Amino acid sequence: MAQPQMPPDPGSPPNPGAWISPPGPDAVLLPGDDASVAEPTDVTSVASDGATPLFADAAAQVGADTGDSSRVLDALRSSSSDAAALAFPRLAMALLALVVFSLPACSTLHFDIVSAMGLGDGGGTDSEALDGAWSEAADGGYDAGTAVDADAGPADSGDGSACGAPLTSTVLPLYPASGAAWNDYVSISDPSADAFHQPDLPCQGSEANYYACIHGGEVRRVAVPFASGCAGLSAFDSLRAFDWICDASNGVAFLSTGLAQGKGLADLLEAGSFKESFLTVLRGGCPVLQTPPAIWWSNPVRPLPANPSPSDPPLVLAEEGSVYTAPASGQATSGYNLAADRIAVVTLGTGTLTYSGYAPVNCTDPGGTIPPGPDPLAYRTVICSGDHKHLWIEGRVSGTGGAETLLFFARTSFSRVHRSELWGGAGGDLSAGLSIDDGSRANLVSEVRAHHNHEFGISLFRADANIVMDCVVAHNGSGVRVEDGCQGNAFLRLMSIDNTAFGFSLANRVVADPLDANVLAMSTALFNGDEGFSLRGLRFSSLQASLSAHNNGDGLSDTALAVASNALTNAVLLNGQNGLTIASSQNQIKDVVLAHNQGVGVALTGDANQVRGLLGVGNNAAGDCSVAVTSTANLLDASCHHGEGLATPPLLELSLLASFFGPLAANDAVNTTAQSQGSASATLVTDWVAFENPWRAWGPQGAFLTAMARGPCVNGSCHVYDQRLVASDAVLRNAYGVFVPGAPCPSAADASNPENLHQGESLATGIELVGDRLRNSRGNNNGLCESNEGCLFTPNLGAYQGEGSLSAEPCVFTGGSGVTGVRLYGFTDSGAASRSAPR
Repeated sequence: MAQPQMPPDPGSPPNPGAWISPPGPDAVLLPGDDASVAEPTDVTSVASDGATPLFADAAAQVGADTGDSSRVLDALRSSSSDAAALAFPRLAMALLALVVFSLPACSTLHFDIVSAMGLGDGGGTDSEALDGAWSEAADGGYDAGTAVDADAGPADSGDGSACGAPLTSTVLPLYPASGAAWNDYVSISDPSADAFHQPDLPCQGSEANYYACIHGGEVRRVAVPFASGCAGLSAFDSLRAFDWICDASNGVAFLSTGLAQGKGLADLLEAGSFKESFLTVLRGGCPVLQTPPAIWWSNPVRPLPANPSPSDPPLVLAEEGSVYTAPASGQATSGYNLAADRIAVVTLGTGTLTYSGYAPVNCTDPGGTIPPGPDPLAYRTVICSGDHKHLWIEGRVSGTGGAETLLFFARTSFSRVHRSELWGGAGGDLSAGLSIDDGSRANLVSEVRAHHNHEFGISLFRADANIVMDCVVAHNGSGVRVEDGCQGNAFLRLMSIDNTAFGFSLANRVVADPLDANVLAMSTALFNGDEGFSLRGLRFSSLQASLSAHNNGDGLSDTALAVASNALTNAVLLNGQNGLTIASSQNQIKDVVLAHNQGVGVALTGDANQVRGLLGVGNNAAGDCSVAVTSTANLLDASCHHGEGLATPPLLELSLLASFFGPLAANDAVNTTAQSQGSASATLVTDWVAFENPWRAWGPQGAFLTAMARGPCVNGSCHVYDQRLVASDAVLRNAYGVFVPGAPCPSAADASNPENLHQGESLATGIELVGDRLRNSRGNNNGLCESNEGCLFTPNLGAYQGEGSLSAEPCVFTGGSGVTGVRLYGFTDSGAASRSAPR
């Protein structure tokens, strides 16, 4: 495979301050479908740093959202670790309360990169407003608005002018037996209850996927003993690290639901300990309860042992439950082997773990141990582990000293790679930013940026039931590789851009190792050197709400399989060869737009493929539809008529020139490459991953949607393109209708119509809100919108489904025989405000 183009100094990471904003759920607890199940009976939210566009730069976004108020928050937070902070001056607390309640609500859908996919965390929304908005129609009779706090409490002041002394309480683990330490996990052993009301039993490691267990370290509880209800209460922790909800199901208490937007384990740590933190509960602008400053976890925190010289051997870390930190100044290493469960490795600040240049291999495959060993293959890695569970990796890792794979996991389960930047994997049999290998299962990869790796940004090999979401893979050999025996994985909201070869490569080389039941949703391939989505042996899988544009090869193609039975729903394909090439048989293809391709729009050579719904074509250089004379029983003809009896006419002569935001007329404020009105020489582009929003990417400068602006930018001039839909677009935007909270869901989401179902078992216009413990408290977290799950309504064609906040209230859903009980939410904005440059 060809070596990807490198920046002038690949050892220096681009934009070290820009990060992935995690998609923490909005801090509002929504009741479950079954009113008889014990759930919080009243809810309120805590404000966080405000709504960020997906993948927005953290520092830039906080400044943009909160203005001068962010400096007030920072000043107050800076003293939070001091014990004296327990006695906050009343004026400061009142001011903080005003700042807190002024911040906007955020989305739960976590494109967790504070450079491109920052989705929200909870947001300063008054609980009474939320309660009142929740209707009986949406909840089958539950009305949170009836819950009123009759107890005024010790410091009740509507205007914050006469606050008394707050009471005290204690921060405790929600699950003290099995979920007290940071890397403790609790099993969701009672499927009838949500994640906050489970038996306190440990996760066994055999559960269905990562979200079938609860990461106990992120879930704390603070009792509010004087309150009789949640109305008017809100809370925040002094580190602003967590989202909090009020729960009145068993006495009033605040529960942390998970890390807040833009936060990770690093935000909780000093070099040798956890930071002290405290929780403040407010009512009417007054602090009514405050916990004393304390450390909330018992894990030992240790500096990573040093082995910085190329002559130093790799080291084994075997103290179960320990948290190891690399300093903000950075640290070279000959590699580490994680040889126990429940270990965390974190880099602090902008510090980077950099490979020392140690020459021998230091990680076996598939054992995940330091050689010597019986394993047939071995690599040079920065962090390696095998046969362990409940690991946590977070930080910046560079392999430019000669590492092949930066993070290598074999037979690893229920572990998380979070908010990490991985670059510089070079050469060898396998070089990747992250490799999840050989029997690894049920891991979560979130908010990762992988770039400048010779072979792959992220690689899965014979790994099942993993979730990879809210990641950017750019300027690698290929972006995402899934190969041989990978089943039941979910790939959600991924951006694969500017890679030398494929954006996404899913390949089954061995017949005995099928690629079955995988889900790709809201994922995008832009400016890649070959195909956007390359499917080679994928079966019984789902691709939903996809965009493949400006790639040199096909937008999406597969190989001949007699029975593939994949479902492709809602795709926009605009590429250098064919838009869609289907050589396999028995697939379902629904609602696709194939335009501005240099080949044909769609080419079918397989048999019995069902083409239904909307088929939009136009401006394809070699024609719109091609059906091989040797293929049979396809619901498509050469005139693009499709559906039963080939009765549905296509939308012809489509042009999408006015649909997308397109080339920038000004500089991207987050990308650190020096620009002139969004342009730069290819030789000077150093930052390929960080942009103001996640739908931006570098591409060759040229006329938009033509052959001049396709493939990775490797020479000449590059330009930043924005693939969001503009609000004025009438082709792709709101093609499925307009979402209105509390109103009946659009007809395209009516599950009583079988044409609106995806493979007959999930909603074609919905994506499951994976990991959202609030809106999707009992979902199976496979990405498909199935019965009794919380989902995002997808109004638009393609991957871009809006921005801003997610609604607190769903629309009123009509179920059918296949899908019932869905809670369907939507974004406040389904299109960008304007287009910034002429075509």
